[in-house]
Amino acid sequence: MMGVADLIPGVSGGTVAFILGLHPNLLKSLRTLRPSAIKRPKTVAWFLLTAVALGMVTMLALGSHAIYHLLNHNIYQGLLRALFMGLMIGSVYFCMKQVHVWNVKKIVSLTLGILVAFSISYFCTRYSTEPLYDVPIDIEAPAKVLNEANNYDTQNKLLKNVNWSNLRALYQEEFVDPDTWIFSHDNNRFLQVESCLETNPNRSFYLKIGACGALSIGAMILPGISGNQIMQIMGCYEIIIESIAMWTSGLLKGSVINASFWVLLSLGLGIIVGVATFSRVLIFFYKKYFSMTLAALVGFMIGSVPNLWPFWKVSYNISLLKDRYHLTLQRVNPEFPALTSYQTGLALTMVIIGIGAVIVMERKLAFKKLEFTEA
Repeated sequence: MMGVADLIPGVSGGTVAFILGLHPNLLKSLRTLRPSAIKRPKTVAWFLLTAVALGMVTMLALGSHAIYHLLNHNIYQGLLRALFMGLMIGSVYFCMKQVHVWNVKKIVSLTLGILVAFSISYFCTRYSTEPLYDVPIDIEAPAKVLNEANNYDTQNKLLKNVNWSNLRALYQEEFVDPDTWIFSHDNNRFLQVESCLETNPNRSFYLKIGACGALSIGAMILPGISGNQIMQIMGCYEIIIESIAMWTSGLLKGSVINASFWVLLSLGLGIIVGVATFSRVLIFFYKKYFSMTLAALVGFMIGSVPNLWPFWKVSYNISLLKDRYHLTLQRVNPEFPALTSYQTGLALTMVIIGIGAVIVMERKLAFKKLEFTEA
């Protein structure tokens, strides 16, 4: 379930752990991963960590294609978000019951959690940290595909608003040459591809990827904050996804050490640092200020609910990174649905199913009380 949740933009696997009451135990298990554990492996909570890791990897592998299809369908993407909105709403109610006595400090913690999660969602959807370019590419695709794409100028054969990560991936995949002239939105002039890529030295680039890995895994541990959102805010999401695809393709050809390998190594080292850091910080607050921490985490979940709003005006962008070409759905602006529409009825049904699923988990899976006790 955590693996499926991490595939959905705006949803965190930590939310699922929080719903099931496993969040404190998961953090304690992650804390056992320390350098001294190499000499004393029995001190590591291998059973829980292995079970969670195998479950996540399995569902990431099996569910990625299905989730990708649903998120790129005009109707299904809304229903999928409606289901997770119901899960989130039910979880908020369940978790708020765990804070038995509310006072000013807990309400302040709740409010801060809401503001932090909402701010991350807002900046993720409104701002980009990467420069944008218009790149001349002659895409051989059916006219119907090109006409539906919002980011391709068929008359001038121009791929518009390409961010730096995508530009780097297009260069690595040889869609563009290093001496190709492209238009920079930031500089408002034409530049060669090679000069644009040289503005990001490898050392600072890999440090940025490592920092992105540390912050993203920290966000995945927190309920309500998506690691995908952190990657998008830092402008690393596309290059990380592309590096995974390129490295796995290289493995089939017998190539292990390549440009994508160093990107993923930096990401992996960052993830290790992030797990070691964030798990210990959260455990400290769980031990010292359990109810206030619980209130703040509930706030994170409440603040992420608007990001799961199922009704959006959408458009399609053409992308060259997964295959030669394919259309990806982009959310443009939220909108209020027609109350008489069957899609509205389906979305509300999915919300109710999500809330009902939390009630079933609460009653049938015996995780009825969130608590933190030292094992």
